[in-house]
Amino acid sequence: MHGLMERGSSLNKKKLRQLEILSYLEIMEEVSVEELSIKHNISEVSIRRDLEELEQEGNLIRTHGGARRIIESPHIAKNFKERAERMLKEKELIVDRVAEMIPDGSTITLESGTTNWLLAKRLKRKKQLTVATSSIRIMEELYNAPDIKLLVTGGKFRERNMDFVGAKAVDFMKDFYSDLAIITCDSIRPGLGVYKLDEDSADIAKSIVSSAKQIYVVADHSKINANGPYRFLPSEKVDILFTDSNILPANKEKMKNECYKIIYC
Repeated sequence: MHGLMERGSSLNKKKLRQLEILSYLEIMEEVSVEELSIKHNISEVSIRRDLEELEQEGNLIRTHGGARRIIESPHIAKNFKERAERMLKEKELIVDRVAEMIPDGSTITLESGTTNWLLAKRLKRKKQLTVATSSIRIMEELYNAPDIKLLVTGGKFRERNMDFVGAKAVDFMKDFYSDLAIITCDSIRPGLGVYKLDEDSADIAKSIVSSAKQIYVVADHSKINANGPYRFLPSEKVDILFTDSNILPANKEKMKNECYKIIYC
């Protein structure tokens, strides 16, 4: 029994040490084996084993003589703040234009997404809006707006996207009629439609557009022909696509024959 306790204690120390290594990398971004060996008062061989395990778990990248923090990877979900800051200037231009086209007194659905969160900030100036959303961020933005009636789906909460998904959210949106649904996406494929990266997001987006009179898609130029396997909206169901003017000429050419209106912001 004493031997088992000692082994358990050793494992706990190892895990604690690995957590401290990751915390150190958050500050320093890169660190050497020698530095960590001195800091933790253990052999460089043990530190190399730690780094190997942490790399296998996807927590860092080993370098010659040390390790560095993963700054960005397509395989790691970015948090809401990081995604909101990406293409910020383009998103700001898009939401300014969309806001101009939302009349007072409308009933609208704002799908979760960083572009729609920026749009929500503009909507606080509108009169007599009814807004339905699955997004916690949009809810935080609009809950105290004096002239907006706000409805939030509830459902299964996703921390990464700060939104609700699942059957409850889908059922709510299926039964909610809106004058206008404003949809974000992960990909637009010319001639095919609008896509999401994951099934949960596609399911709730599909339920939103199923009960909307008009459908606006908001997407910066990086979404054109980007990765996204789950189609939730065919091209013929889109009314207007709002994108920015930095779209690649080749993509712009491909989109000339789309059946929906495109507004370049």
